[in-house]
Amino acid sequence: MSKDFKDYDQWKTASPYDDEDDDMEEENVKAVPFVAIGNEELGDELGETIKCPQCFKEHKVDNGTVKDKETGKQVPSKLLQFYTCGDTTYLIGINGKRYK
Repeated sequence: MSKDFKDYDQWKTASPYDDEDDDMEEENVKAVPFVAIGNEELGDELGETIKCPQCFKEHKVDNGTVKDKETGKQVPSKLLQFYTCGDTTYLIGINGKRYK
């Protein structure tokens, strides 16, 4: 069952489990703004490039950024790592380890 939200605050406080018939429908799950990844889903250390499973070419692994607490500037971080193939960006690493 799809929900119509009037503003961000209403969306932010909504539970994906609120449904009259208590079904976990796919539409409700899409509203959850997080993903959980366990340690068993992480593999070997990532290098600077990755062989793309879509096009089989090598792509550069990019790092996300975090805000430095002292300077307030954005600095590179290996917390989230990704690569881009064509117009699509894929999450490939967490804290320097490959996401399987």
